[in-house]
Amino acid sequence: MGFRFRQSLTILPGVRLNLSNGTPGLSMGLRGASISFGRRGIYASLRLRGTGLSYRTRLNRAARSAGQSRNINDSGLRQALELELIDTERENTLRQLKYQNQRTTWAEQYANWKYHAQEHVTKLATTQSNARQQFQTDAAFFESRLTSVLVGTEWPRETLVTFEVRPETSTVFLDVDLAEIEDMPDKIYAVNSRGTELTEKPMTLKSMREIYARHIHGCLFRLAGIVLHTLPFENVTVSGFTQRMSKRTGYSEDEYLLSCKCSRRKMALINYAGLENVDPVEASGDYPVIRKMSSTFIFQPIEPFTHTAG
Repeated sequence: MGFRFRQSLTILPGVRLNLSNGTPGLSMGLRGASISFGRRGIYASLRLRGTGLSYRTRLNRAARSAGQSRNINDSGLRQALELELIDTERENTLRQLKYQNQRTTWAEQYANWKYHAQEHVTKLATTQSNARQQFQTDAAFFESRLTSVLVGTEWPRETLVTFEVRPETSTVFLDVDLAEIEDMPDKIYAVNSRGTELTEKPMTLKSMREIYARHIHGCLFRLAGIVLHTLPFENVTVSGFTQRMSKRTGYSEDEYLLSCKCSRRKMALINYAGLENVDPVEASGDYPVIRKMSSTFIFQPIEPFTHTAG
């Protein structure tokens, strides 16, 4: 038996050109019912979907010897073909209607989504604008927040802090009432070499002034860190003052000893996990600072960056 092959080419919707071993043929019709024209005659094919049954018959009988032909009037086959064509057309119509309905539904859903998406973008832009405006004007909210944090902060001694919040410049100004140098320790205690006795030795004035200098610098940096941790601002200006007896009036007056501008960017460079290794006096050299401090840690009064906070 020789090899056979068949190739089908669609010429028009419902019309196909069949090639079998180089012999062309033509078939037309819908799925399940078709008519084919070829060298061996005209054939009608019927296939009932879902049943596995099919029927094929020849519509023209060509006698090879005599060359005579006759027509077959198969009314049952014609009726089955017509019914199959009707069912196929009905199915195609229903599918087309279903497709149109789905397309209409999708178009409505897409239009609704696009509308709500635009509404969301507009609402988000309005919310952000309102938030920025409130951020720049609602100083009372930030003051209330900072007050609650400062009240809950533990200090070695009672410390008076006044502040002013300026959202429009993303800055907080603080004034802190510093401890007096007389409040600093003036003695050094140590255990003798045998560990049997506690010895006491007076501290030198220079050592007392050095401890005091580190203390007031540390207070300012701690307050700046608390503010930057609490509020979403970028800058903190903190100034420290103490009470000195005025030789002119005889009354106690406030004298500023130290004023420093701290920024979030520079404060972030400090190693907070190793603060015991940070000298606040040395660290202040990285910031704009106003102070009059001698090499022996003697302070003179200054005019701070601001003294109107609070």
